Amino acid sequence: NRQTFERNLEETQCLLDDERQVKNLTDITNREWTDKLTNLERQLNETNDKLKIELNSNIQLKKQHQDIQKYCTQLERSYNDIQDEYQELIAIKLKLEKDIITQQLNIDQEKTVECMTLDKIQELEG
Repeated sequence: NRQTFERNLEETQCLLDDERQVKNLTDITNREWTDKLTNLERQLNETNDKLKIELNSNIQLKKQHQDIQKYCTQLERSYNDIQDEYQELIAIKLKLEKDIITQQLNIDQEKTVECMTLDKIQELEG
C-alpha cells in the first residue's frame, strides 16, 4: 500500500512538474505575445500619427493649390485687361501717327502753294 501511495505521489509529482513546465511555457508565450501586441499597438499609434500629419499636409497643400489657382486666374484677368489696354494704345498711336503724316502732307502742300504763290507774285512784280 505504501508503495502504491509513493508511486501515486511520484506520478502526481511528475504531473505537477509537467503542469509547471506547461505553465512556464504558457507564461513565456503569453509574455512574448503581450510584447508583440504592445509593439504592434505602438506601431499602429505611430502610423496613425503619421497619417494625421500627412492628412493635415494634404489639406494644407490642397488649400495652397486653390489659392494659387485663384491667384493665377486673377493674373490671367489682369494680363488680358492689360493686353486690351495695350491694343487700344497701339490703335491710338497708329491713328496719331496717321494724323501726323496727314498734317505733315498738308503742311508740305501749303508750303508748296505758298512758294508757288510767292514765285507768281515775284514774277508779276518783276
